[in-house]
Amino acid sequence: MRNIEILKTQLSPRVTLDKENNTFEIFGKSGVENAEDFYKKILDWFTDYFKTPNENTEIVFYLEYLNSASSVQIGKLLNIFEMNKEKSNITVNWFCETDDETMSEVGKEFKYMFEVQFNLKIIKEDSDNFKFFD
Repeated sequence: MRNIEILKTQLSPRVTLDKENNTFEIFGKSGVENAEDFYKKILDWFTDYFKTPNENTEIVFYLEYLNSASSVQIGKLLNIFEMNKEKSNITVNWFCETDDETMSEVGKEFKYMFEVQFNLKIIKEDSDNFKFFD
């Protein structure tokens, strides 16, 4: 299975999907105009991944911004996780900064909408624990 590595831009997140290293990350801003096109390859990748998933699947989201079209696509992605929760131990880690009420609320909404292990993790903006933003 081929990895996906998408570099972040001003309006699109950095995406790393690497089955072999069990690394699944989406970071940055997701304000792409055509979110359906942007997320299609990610949704397709995970659909294929769940044919033979790893025993544990942990995806990390750390989004600074999420437009409504991107939110719909992330909802579709979380739905794929929910539909496949019997095939892998799935954990969603949704990171947001202490003062980012919007991303915290979005994370809470997703947590209650989907039946997967969903951790809302609040971090300090200047945390040294994060290597995610370049």
